[in-house]
This record gives sequence, C-alpha cells and structure tokens, in this order.
Amino acid sequence: MRGPVVLWSCVSGVTVADVNANAYYNLDAKGRPSQRGGNWEWHASDRDFRVSLTPQWPTDNEVALVAHMPASFFRRGVTTEVRIGAIDRQQSDPTLIDRSTEAYQHHIRVSRQQLSQLAESGTTAFVVAADRSGNVIRSLRLDTAAAAHGETAMSLAADRVRAKIRNFRELCSPLYAGDLDVVIA
Repeated sequence: MRGPVVLWSCVSGVTVADVNANAYYNLDAKGRPSQRGGNWEWHASDRDFRVSLTPQWPTDNEVALVAHMPASFFRRGVTTEVRIGAIDRQQSDPTLIDRSTEAYQHHIRVSRQQLSQLAESGTTAFVVAADRSGNVIRSLRLDTAAAAHGETAMSLAADRVRAKIRNFRELCSPLYAGDLDVVIA
C-alpha cells in the first residue's frame, strides 16, 4: 500500500533561444503551495571542453560560468578566461579569469551587468581554455544574452507551472506516504 498523498509536485520546463529553464511548485495534500523554485542554464561544448552558465545563488546579480575540462588540461596548467573581441587577444580584465578550481572545473563569477553590457554593445565574447603561454587550446562563443533569456524562460516556466496548479490532481505528480524513506533514530 502506498498510503495517502502527502505532496503534489508540479513542474514545467521551457527553452528560450539556447537556454533551458524549469520551475516547480510543491503543494501539500490539499493543493496549497508549500515550496517553489526553479533554475535556468545555458551550456555549450567543444569536444572535451564544456561550459555552462547558471544563476549564482543566493545573489541575483551574478551568474556562474563553469568550465569542465579533462584532467590532462589541469596537469598542463590550463586556465579559463573570457576574452572580449578576438579569441587570440589576451584578456586584460582580471575579473573574467577563473577564480576557483575544484576537481576538473574552473569557476568564474560574472555579474549580470557585465553580460548585459556585452550583449547591448554587440561585443563578441569567448570562453577559452588557454595554456601557460596564453595560447588557446579550446574556445566557445559565450551567449552574452543568456541571462536575459534565462529570466524570460524562468518567467514562462513559472507561468506554465502556475497554470497547472489550478488542475493539480490531473496535471501534477502525487507523492504518497509509502514512497517516503522514513528513518527513526
């Protein structure tokens, strides 16, 4: 026996341009909202070099640019940076060079204002993996409008999930008491 319904989960996903977003509402057994949220992500790849851009929580004024690379890149001292304009020109803005590294990832925090200014000016930006000499090993064009597309996609996903709430018993997924892992200490 699965037991009574203890939670309803309503989820909606949307893609705008090249950004994927999802929004969710969790409802109690009677259909009252108890929790909500969502996220968006832009990603691109060049062979074994993958880059993603997501909101940086809890602040809303930054996005996280994460580059995933093979272990061999780290052994060679490869760094990640955002280059404005030409790919082969060294970046002069130190805020757009990798700030922290964990496992096989480089992290750069970029302000929404920086992305917005790049998008408005029509300036091309690239995320590059560069060796110790500054030579580009891999490069990807950065979608500078990703944050704006992410906000649009999140808004659309939230609208769709709110529409599901009106008819949650048919459009949302139930979670039964028997499906929960209960640990008694």
